[in-house]
Formats: sequence, structure tokens, C-alpha cells
Amino acid sequence: MTLRPPKGYVILMACLLGPTGAVFAGAGILAIAQRQPLPGAVLCLFGLVLWGFLVGTGRMELKVDATGVARSAPWRERISRDDLGSIQFVAVRPPVWAFVRKDGRRAFTVSAYLFSQEDLTTMASLLGTRVEAPPNLAL
Repeated sequence: MTLRPPKGYVILMACLLGPTGAVFAGAGILAIAQRQPLPGAVLCLFGLVLWGFLVGTGRMELKVDATGVARSAPWRERISRDDLGSIQFVAVRPPVWAFVRKDGRRAFTVSAYLFSQEDLTTMASLLGTRVEAPPNLAL
């Protein structure tokens, strides 16, 4: 089973982060051309970070196989089926789903805006674990 963010969310991020990153990178290049290397480097770096978020959003996946579950972006992380204790909703800003080990430590988190409770409940049943979330959770 593979879960991906909704296409609408990926398109929205492309429309917001792509042009914004280009504006910051362009402003940085102009600042460097006008002999202001430090502000130009900072602006270019910020533009590259925004593009990195864009690429990470497009590559994000949760994959379940016979041995466990893996997150693909922003960096690859994996937890085995035997180590996974639960999938918990954490009400922080922005809210996240935490994949928690049996000893209570978090293996990794994913944005709660990217994956629905229904999808994660299906994933949890395949993994033989549970989803801990408030009833009637609506994001």
C-alpha cells in the first residue's frame, strides 16, 4: 500500500512555492550582481529552501510492505512492523501524525494535512497496530 498527498495539495504548493522561490532566487542574483554578496546569498539560499520544500512535497509517500512502513521525504525513514506501537495524532501547529515505537519514542512524523485518518486507519490495520486520534477529527 502506498499513500501520497492529494494532488490538489501538491498543485497548490507548486503554485505557491515555485514562483516564490524563483522571486527570492532572482532577487538574490540581482543583489550579487550589484555587489551585495551576503544579502544575495541569503536570498538565493531561501529560494533554494523553498524549492526543496516543493520537491519534498511532490515526493512524499508512505509505503507499507510486509516488513513495516517507510516515509520517503524530506528524508527516508523506516520503522519495522515489530517496532511500531501506534500511529498518534499530535495537535501541534501544524498538526502531525506520529509513528511511535513500542518504547514510546517517535520514529517519524508526517503532516496531518497530507494523509487522512481513514487512510492511516487502513494502513494501521495492515500493520497490526492502532490509530490514536480524537473522535470526529476534522482538519
